[in-house]
Amino acid sequence: MNKFLGLALGCLILVACSPGGSSRRIPMATIPVLVQPQTSLVEYRDSLAVLPFGDTNDRFANNVASEIETNLNQVRQNNTLYFTLINRTKIFDVLRELRLTQSGLVDDQTASQIGRLVGAKALLVGDYTVGDFQDRNITEERTDYSNDKRVCKKYDAKNQCVSWEYRKYNVSCRTRQGTFTLRPKVVSVERGTVVYSKAIRQSTNTKFCEDQQTGGLATVSELVDGMLSTSVATISRDIAPYVVNEELPFIEVTTGMNEADAKTYADGLGFVLASLPRVERACAVWGSLYPRVSTFTILHALGVCAEVDGNLQLALDFYSKADVATTTPIAEISGALQRIKRKLGTK
Repeated sequence: MNKFLGLALGCLILVACSPGGSSRRIPMATIPVLVQPQTSLVEYRDSLAVLPFGDTNDRFANNVASEIETNLNQVRQNNTLYFTLINRTKIFDVLRELRLTQSGLVDDQTASQIGRLVGAKALLVGDYTVGDFQDRNITEERTDYSNDKRVCKKYDAKNQCVSWEYRKYNVSCRTRQGTFTLRPKVVSVERGTVVYSKAIRQSTNTKFCEDQQTGGLATVSELVDGMLSTSVATISRDIAPYVVNEELPFIEVTTGMNEADAKTYADGLGFVLASLPRVERACAVWGSLYPRVSTFTILHALGVCAEVDGNLQLALDFYSKADVATTTPIAEISGALQRIKRKLGTK
């Protein structure tokens, strides 16, 4: 066999001779990635107070605040609670002392006063509206596929049925639909200004038919609770980091590395591509090579590490350096630059 042809075939079977070659295998891993919130409350996270969403005598208003507290208390970063929430007993003592009404609770200046008294840097306040729920009776068509109820509509030349028609019948159903709107806002105690606000409107439509074996039509209370949970999850994602699973590509080629460094990089890649990815171990391995080793592969890998940690600016820096270190376009690096700029909201 021609020596050059043999080399070319070997490249096609294993990996492309060029790092940017289209026939190169691209290892992918589904990794939990930390996403930063749209509104940063970093300066308030060590002392945030959640007030009742309405009149303090309104049980549901207190339930809204409790649901928000429970959700925020589940947010962790680096294995520690992201928010430190002011004790609710302390908040209610102050509210009773000031004899505040519902209107007082949502006034920004009054909220600042409460914040100073309870020792909070910011207050999460707001109100809610439960829309009118409407029930409707409807009829739905069903098909009975029992063989003894079917009728032949067409026969072939041998008098064999080639088209059956199954019995149709109607059942009675009942639907229930309604809306729920939650209007949260975060007020800075020091400045008395709103740093976050949103109107979160949810709608629901449930149905129960007479031929269903179990269950029943959900109650209004159950539907409102479900919409409240969805609304609270929206608040949490707006003001606190959260984790999503993303499928991210990695670079296998070790161009520019000596044999020992290439093995170290491959060892780190093994942690990422395991059935249970260990990204933190991989990043520690790759970090031990940098900055002594600054090839595009290492720089891209460290960019992924920064992206997973939610440090988007650092990720952009690494991806940009990786791009400069290449002599030919590499899909993973180009894709990473586009992805990170999209997350940063830049072109």
